Amino acid sequence: MVETYVVPLLKILVLLNAVLVAVTYMVLLERKVIAWVQVRLGPMRVGPYGVLQPIADAVKLLFKEDLVPAEADSLLFRAAPYFVFTGFALIFVALPFGESLIASDLNVGIFYIVAVTALVVVGILLAGWSSNSKWALFGGMRSAAQVVSYEIPAGLAVMIPVLMAGTLSMQGIIRAQGAWPWEWFVFMNPFALVAFVIFFIAQLAEHGEIMVADQANGAPLSDQVSAGIRIPPVADHVSQAPDLLDAGLVDGLEDGLERRQV
Repeated sequence: MVETYVVPLLKILVLLNAVLVAVTYMVLLERKVIAWVQVRLGPMRVGPYGVLQPIADAVKLLFKEDLVPAEADSLLFRAAPYFVFTGFALIFVALPFGESLIASDLNVGIFYIVAVTALVVVGILLAGWSSNSKWALFGGMRSAAQVVSYEIPAGLAVMIPVLMAGTLSMQGIIRAQGAWPWEWFVFMNPFALVAFVIFFIAQLAEHGEIMVADQANGAPLSDQVSAGIRIPPVADHVSQAPDLLDAGLVDGLEDGLERRQV
């Protein structure tokens, strides 16, 4: 009983909390890098050099008013962020962090991860459809189509290491490789290197991390700016989900206020 249910559950809770804390400070690091590229300071007001900014953001989200449009489907509208967060959190069940630091070593780990990430698409569509706004629905469909379109090449690229290792287990794929970098699959086979590049680009594009240039004035803007899921009031609701939070947009607004005050 303990080994079957209690121990895996404790591992999941520890890993999930550790990952959430790490993600918050990775977002802070990303905002600092974006600010450096754009000749800005980034978050500087909360704590020394802004190191407590993730805590302030978390507190702000906890006390943020959860607005629901009058004509929206209240149940589905409130459920949309939970679908996105669940799809994000369930990945770490089969994701190894060390030799024995894994919640559950599934023999179909890759298949499981690809399957649970589909919940993110469900959450995006649900947010747009349940808002009862055609513009939010169009934006949700556009964002969901983008996620799916990049998941296809990423899923095909993942099949290369699966074929090389002969297993779908995440731990099995790691054990099939050596400890040194030149013993990794990516450097042992040219097809694996191509698959790695495709997977890397697809993941960046899927999460809206690639900045494109505006041909009119050369200003950098995210491909996700026009996504309908950020149309108020759907934006405030869905932005509480970690996969849909665009730190670059928030950082730009805050730093714009900082420049005005200076």
